[in-house]
Amino acid sequence: MPKIPNVLVFVDGSGSMFDVAADLPSGRWGALRTALLPVIMGLQDQVNFGLAIFSGVMGSNNTCDFIFPTVPMRPSNYSAIMAAYPAGRLRDPSIALETPLSPALTMLPPMFAAAPKTGPSYVLFATDGEPDFCNNGNVVCPVDAAVAGIKQLSAQGITTIVMGLTSNIVSGTCPGVLEGYANAGAGLAIANPCGTHVASGECQGEQGWKDVATQLGRPITAPLADYVATGGGAKVYSPNVADQSSLTNTLASLFSGVKSCTFDLGNINGSSIRVDTSQLNKAEVKIENTVVPLDNANGWRINCVPAGDPACKPSQLELTGSECARWRMPMVKNIAFNFPCEIIVPG
Repeated sequence: MPKIPNVLVFVDGSGSMFDVAADLPSGRWGALRTALLPVIMGLQDQVNFGLAIFSGVMGSNNTCDFIFPTVPMRPSNYSAIMAAYPAGRLRDPSIALETPLSPALTMLPPMFAAAPKTGPSYVLFATDGEPDFCNNGNVVCPVDAAVAGIKQLSAQGITTIVMGLTSNIVSGTCPGVLEGYANAGAGLAIANPCGTHVASGECQGEQGWKDVATQLGRPITAPLADYVATGGGAKVYSPNVADQSSLTNTLASLFSGVKSCTFDLGNINGSSIRVDTSQLNKAEVKIENTVVPLDNANGWRINCVPAGDPACKPSQLELTGSECARWRMPMVKNIAFNFPCEIIVPG
C-alpha cells in the first residue's frame, strides 16, 4: 500500500481572481479551475484531494463576513470537488470580495485532523495577490500574520506549496510575499517579505494583526514571524496563467511530486507480512513495465520499520533517487511488485 498523501487545494477567492482580460476571458479563477479539475481527476486514486476556498465581505458593522466553502480530503474525490468548486464569482459582482487569509489558515488544521492517516500532508495555496483583513488596510500587517500562520502549519507537519497566479505582485508593498509564504510553508528561513517595512512598527493600530498576535502568544513589539536577512530557497510555482497548457502542466507536475515513493506491506488474511532480504534478487519491481533496479541510490530497496528499532521488520519498499523521480512524473501511473512466495514471510 502506498503512503497516499493528503492534499488540500486552498484557493484565493478574492475579487481580483475574477478580473477578466483579452487573454483571460474567465479570469485567473476560471483558468485555474479549468486546469485543476482534470489533474485532480487523473490523480485522485494516488492523492487524497480536498478543497478550501476563502474570501470575505466587509459587513456594515465593520466585521468581516467570512466565506469558506470546503470539501474534506478523501480518496477518489473528484466528483465532490467539481460539484463544490463554483465556475463563477462567489458573490454578486457589486459586492467587493476581500482576501482574509489569516482566519482561513486557522481553519486548515482541523481539516487535516479529519483526513485519512495514510501519508504526508500538503496545502496547495493558489493566490494572485497580497492578503488583507477585509479592510484594505496596510498590507504589511496581514502579510506578516499570514506568514506566521503558514509557519504554524509547517510546525504541525503540514507543508504549504505556493502557486502565484500573477506577474505583478512584486510591484506591491511586500514584493517577497510569495517567497515568504513558500519558505514558511517548507519550514525554511524567512526573509521579511515587506523589505524595510516592519510589522511591529506599522501595525499597532491594526486590530486584525493584534488578534493574531494574541492567538500566537506573540508580543506586539515584534513581527509575528521570525525573519532573517536571507530566506530559504523554497520554490514558488509561477505558471503563465493565460497559457492553459502551462498552467495544467505545472499543476500536474506539482501534484505528481507529492506521490509517495514508499509502500508498506499490507496484511494477508489478517496477518502482517515481511520480506526475506536474503532473497531480494528473486524479486522484481516495474514502473510502466520497465524494470527498476535493486539499488539503494537509484532504484528500490527494502526498509526496516520502524527505523532504528532493534525489533524492526523489513516491511516497507522505497523507490530511491531517479526511480522515485520517474514514478512522480505526471504521466506515470502504473507500478508492479512481483515477489515470489518464498520471499514473503508471515509476521
